[in-house]
Amino acid sequence: MGDPATTPAPHDGAHHEPVPATVGASATDPATGDGDPPSGPGAPGDTPSAAVPAYGFAEPAAQSAAAAPAAPDAPAAPSRHGPTVPAGQAPAARADRTPVLPPGRTPSLPPDLTDLDDPPLFGPYASWLRRVGAFLLDNSILAGLMFVVVGPGVAPSALPGLDNNGSMGTAFEGVTWSESAWMIGAVLAMVVLQAYTGATPGKRAVGIVVVNRDSGRPVGFLTTVLRWLAHLLDALCFVGYLRPLWDRQHRTFADSLLSTVVVRSVAPEPHAWLAPFVRERHRGSRVVTAAATVLCVAGLAYAYGPTTTRGGQFVSATACTAWEHGSRPDVPQFSEASFSRTTPGTITRLGVTHPLPDEGLGSEITLTWDGEVPASAGASLEAVLTGPDGTRLEYSTPLGTGFGEVGASPTSPGVIEIPANDLRDVGAGWTWIAQMRVDGVATPGCGGQVPS
Repeated sequence: MGDPATTPAPHDGAHHEPVPATVGASATDPATGDGDPPSGPGAPGDTPSAAVPAYGFAEPAAQSAAAAPAAPDAPAAPSRHGPTVPAGQAPAARADRTPVLPPGRTPSLPPDLTDLDDPPLFGPYASWLRRVGAFLLDNSILAGLMFVVVGPGVAPSALPGLDNNGSMGTAFEGVTWSESAWMIGAVLAMVVLQAYTGATPGKRAVGIVVVNRDSGRPVGFLTTVLRWLAHLLDALCFVGYLRPLWDRQHRTFADSLLSTVVVRSVAPEPHAWLAPFVRERHRGSRVVTAAATVLCVAGLAYAYGPTTTRGGQFVSATACTAWEHGSRPDVPQFSEASFSRTTPGTITRLGVTHPLPDEGLGSEITLTWDGEVPASAGASLEAVLTGPDGTRLEYSTPLGTGFGEVGASPTSPGVIEIPANDLRDVGAGWTWIAQMRVDGVATPGCGGQVPS
């Protein structure tokens, strides 16, 4: 197919300097000038050398060395990229095609992505203490707002099964949050914020969010409500609320049921409904975090801040006149009568004042006498309150003097109770008088001015 002197050798991919050939070298031995072609490499007296084509590139040295017989006692040549290969032998092909690392380097294998439990792909799990802190801050906001707009009452709780009476023990059962539009709106706002941003103000302040375990996004309104209801299971003996202490993903039972996790973040992936409106640089806005922190501080101040309570008990006491009644010399003699009245007070915290509920703050008239009420006599204690316009309020307490009779103890002192609601319109100018009646005979009355 042509003269070997003019046919280039096949290129092996390595760079070699071109070697010019002498014209006629293929027919004449350059060393001897003989016209006979040189014998093969195995001919006697020949020295092995690289084959040099007339036109093209010299054969690589590695190939020439591989073709040459190795010395009998030649040591094995060390290799930089793998096991030691004896001189004169080509390295064996590796069946597994695993790359050989330089000395001192260890292989770095990819993590097992099938284990999605550890850790989450969108932030570390929130600690139990952070979750407790967020709960207390949210409850403080609700309790503080309750005090401002309603009064010292029991506020709604951020978690079921846990009370939120706040107000340092001055919350009253009779004051309910469900009757206030402000409190209902606050509860709905808390639910919506967690549903679509992942965080209530308390969670935002401590830097945690509630997200879906797979997508890392807030879970929406329905799942948020179901998660709150599922916390009822956590409230049983509080085991579920303590479960984040030992669970790998720091989950309550509600989290496991609704596929949610609580992670440390202030900028989760936005909810699908809000994603078109959320700018990437505003997701973790410091302004929003600062506003949530200020709201938490205000809630703490109005829920547990310095409190001033005013109110008191006013007493009007008088001595009773001794009397002699010829028909009933055995009737006891009054010695003293007193009217004690406890007025509803006020509670003030950071400039906000509310009247204290007057439930259970009724008044009473106490009568003290000497002697015993006759057995089996029809006896009672009576009192009359009279206003400036002649309005009368009459009260009577029977005394149980006979066996099996229903009534107050016939022993001194005796008490006539007056409900607090009856005294709402009782004020200055009202008078009171009390007496004992035995078998229709009344003792002289003792009384004075109604305290106010």
